[in-house]
Amino acid sequence: MCSSDLIWRNPLVVAIMAVVSCGLVLVWVLRGPVQALEHARRFALDMTQSPGLQLPKQSGPIEVEQLNAALNQASALIQEQIDTIDAWLQQHEANEARLAERNAQLDAIFRMSRDGLVTLGQHDEVLFVNRSFLMLTGLTHDEVIGQSLAALSARLQSLDRKSTRLNSSH
Repeated sequence: MCSSDLIWRNPLVVAIMAVVSCGLVLVWVLRGPVQALEHARRFALDMTQSPGLQLPKQSGPIEVEQLNAALNQASALIQEQIDTIDAWLQQHEANEARLAERNAQLDAIFRMSRDGLVTLGQHDEVLFVNRSFLMLTGLTHDEVIGQSLAALSARLQSLDRKSTRLNSSH
């Protein structure tokens, strides 16, 4: 080989060795942060299944520490929100049970009352009439339910006029 080939070959070998060495050093230096980021990524994916779980403190680059702190805060916040929703749901279920019990009591009172009772909806439509109301007016359930208050009132006045005419003709 000629000396010019050796001159070019030696720097090339040195350059290749330098690149390979730098690559190995870079992999070794970044191994810890990359592992910490992978651990944080897995934690973030599992956070919805295990809210409230906290990542252990890890020393390392400030960015990794900040990421871990943010994930821990998010996990704690998710757990807090789940606890709040659970408490609200329990309260809601208890309120529904109390409301159902009261509705059952009112339903029993309405059905057993000798007085004619009518309940109206938000838009003054008839929602419920008890048996006494139907017996007192002679109307049927289908003739009353869903009628507006004005229509029911007109119907009752018409019945009252007919009844008055019948009584005065006797």
